[in-house]
Amino acid sequence: MVIVKGAFPVKARQKEEALALVQSFAEDVRAERGCLACEVYCQADAPATIMLWQQWRSSAALKSHFSSDAMDRFLDRLTLLLDGMVDTLYFDVETDGEPPAASLATLPASCVAEDVILH
Repeated sequence: MVIVKGAFPVKARQKEEALALVQSFAEDVRAERGCLACEVYCQADAPATIMLWQQWRSSAALKSHFSSDAMDRFLDRLTLLLDGMVDTLYFDVETDGEPPAASLATLPASCVAEDVILH
């Protein structure tokens, strides 16, 4: 399994436009073969930074994603909204075939503020 974290510092005045773009992209990514999860967050200590976390079944699935036309279109549009360098991290995770003890879907959600939910 491969986990990818992308941090996109966007222009403050265009944050809503950038957030809509990333959310739309995430919806498309979730439908791609080999995508296990794709989540969008705004960074708490840097409100104009949008975080994209992706989980992929294999590095081959991620490679296919990175070479897709959808990825090219996303990057072309995102570039116009950036206010700094994109920070990307990759985690190659080996599993023993056992499912995790709990997933976010099984944990209770807690509303800590308007529009803020913790899992």
